Amino acid sequence: PPVFYQEIYDIALNNYLAMLAVSPDKKLLQRAIEINIAERNASNNSLKSMFNSAKIFIIAKQYDQAEQSFQEIAQNKEPHPLIYEYWGNMYFDQGKFADAAQIYTRLLDLLPGYWMAPVLSKKPLTNQQRIIWKSHPDFMKTLEKITAAYQNTGQSDIATAIINKLQ
Repeated sequence: PPVFYQEIYDIALNNYLAMLAVSPDKKLLQRAIEINIAERNASNNSLKSMFNSAKIFIIAKQYDQAEQSFQEIAQNKEPHPLIYEYWGNMYFDQGKFADAAQIYTRLLDLLPGYWMAPVLSKKPLTNQQRIIWKSHPDFMKTLEKITAAYQNTGQSDIATAIINKLQ
């Protein structure tokens, strides 16, 4: 199918995901799954369509299938920080802190060094630091989960090192 159909599938799926986040419903979930299958077929299993599969499984609380989706992405696609963020957050939200810490380590390894913005000093941010924090405003929430995962697994030295990078 033409690229146009991939875009339609993506827009439709995003709408279903938004509705599911507000009101989990089996019919909406089934429709989101059908649209995602169509999107995956139309896009030849693009990273985005594979990622959407994982997000659908998380919303449906089908964590084993979400984990399989993340592993499939990790094996078949180039590493992408957003994938590892969602994957780590999924483990964290289930209380699987050791698994979360392991995935968060991969996430931090993928990020450029300029995520370490001097937020507590009076030094101005560089353009690169401004871009990463402006384009990803929820990053601080993810850092909170990352440090908590390390704390909960007895790795407070790593959590402290991460926090110190923000000074």
